[in-house]
Amino acid sequence: AFLERGAGAACFATGMAATVSVLSGFLKQGDHCVLTNVSYGGTNRVTRKLFADFGIEFSYVDFTDPAKVKAALRENTKLVFSESPSNPLCTLTDLQ
Repeated sequence: AFLERGAGAACFATGMAATVSVLSGFLKQGDHCVLTNVSYGGTNRVTRKLFADFGIEFSYVDFTDPAKVKAALRENTKLVFSESPSNPLCTLTDLQ
């Protein structure tokens, strides 16, 4: 965090530990998240099986088209979550 002038940092043993921590830290019941439609299988599974049971909604969107991401935004959208490059397809999301 110091090198990037950030407020802090967190380290995780796995990508799924990081993913679940971010989702659970930013989302609560009634919230919405826009998620890439080519996410890692574990990410897809945990959003559909675990977080959906908590009343959190997800839209699975093609992140290679910024217009589709924008169209998926709702009033209750609290998080836009991408994995780039995606696993296993190696799809890239242009963050500009």
